[in-house]
Amino acid sequence: MKNLLSALLCLVCAIVLAQTSKTNTTPSPKEKLIAQHWKLFGTEEFGVIKKAGAKEANDGAAFESDHKANITLAGTSKTGNWSMDKYGSFLTVAIDSSNENKSYKISKLVNDTLVLEYKDSALVKTKYHFLRQP
Repeated sequence: MKNLLSALLCLVCAIVLAQTSKTNTTPSPKEKLIAQHWKLFGTEEFGVIKKAGAKEANDGAAFESDHKANITLAGTSKTGNWSMDKYGSFLTVAIDSSNENKSYKISKLVNDTLVLEYKDSALVKTKYHFLRQP
């Protein structure tokens, strides 16, 4: 009886340990939509949209399907990894060169338009207006 119980216990343990948790690796519709190359059209502060000028001529963002990111704003390029919250409301970029995380509220995301809102340490909100690159 003791051997039968031991064998049964081993069988149950083997079954429990053999089961693997399945994680959902299928990207959400918003993740699929944002995983593109975007060109900066302009910035908005205090409700005023300013078109990208000479300083921002090459600014944009590239969000890849493997969650790599390359963001260039005001001529400064930063690379890292991007993630989206489970509601698709916020985009976070973990910058490779530092322990810095940039979090952006997704104000608008449609086929060819992306608007990301960033609030700096002085609580000033800047909206970055992007157009999808063909």
